[in-house]
Amino acid sequence: MPGPERLLALVALDAEGDVRARGLALLRFLLLHLAVRDAIRLVDGQGDVRAVWALVFAGCLLASLRAGWQRPAACVALVVATWKGAVLFPDSSNHFFLEYVCLLFASLTRFDREPEVGVFVRGVRWLPVLVFFWSGVNKAVYGTYFDGAYLGSILAHGGFAGVFGWLMSGEELSALLATPPPGPYALTSPLALAAANGVWLGEIAAAVLMLVPRWRSLGVAAGVLLLAGIQLGARELLFGTLMLNLLACFAPVAWSRRLLPASAGFYAVLLAVRIAGVPWSFN
Repeated sequence: MPGPERLLALVALDAEGDVRARGLALLRFLLLHLAVRDAIRLVDGQGDVRAVWALVFAGCLLASLRAGWQRPAACVALVVATWKGAVLFPDSSNHFFLEYVCLLFASLTRFDREPEVGVFVRGVRWLPVLVFFWSGVNKAVYGTYFDGAYLGSILAHGGFAGVFGWLMSGEELSALLATPPPGPYALTSPLALAAANGVWLGEIAAAVLMLVPRWRSLGVAAGVLLLAGIQLGARELLFGTLMLNLLACFAPVAWSRRLLPASAGFYAVLLAVRIAGVPWSFN
């Protein structure tokens, strides 16, 4: 078996189900996600060109509903995403690159051919594995999670004290809040240190478990829990929804199909909140 096929086999499910339905749901979610993300950034005043990007992505989403138009829609979206990346560089977020790789895979797929859709779905399954693994390794390499310094810094200045402040004593939290940059922000509370180190260990463990069929469900559950923790603090709701839909590729097909309308409803709420000017911060 050639190398690429071995890699794809590592994320294959015993019962793939309706692969084409999963692939179509994933493509349509991706186009929806891109359109809503730029629409929200437009409302935030991040450039009028966002209106063009959002409209083109929305048009691609509508085109993807027509039989045989999925690959052209993905290709057009990829061209616009390339333009967007060039305009925003070097300030493109890491979330953008995740979206871009998904689009690249979709643009190479003929969605009326089930074997090709299967390759697309398996390729996308690798993305949350790589995201969690590299995120955990990155945290370990920088070393700011070992003594809780990074957690301490965001508690002190990132507005997370109300969410994660319970991990330490009131005295330690008060001392952190009174510490000016650049610190030090190292923590001493056992619970806070356990939480800080549990993040990078959990990310690596989740990634590895997703590659082991017997433990895959546990790995996906760990990934969902880690995402939930991120949302409590950072409220990266668009990224969280994107990752949730990618993780759903490991679940039965019905989950992907149900997540699409649920994600659409959730995104409609987020967009309405932004347009209405409701004082609720999220990314």
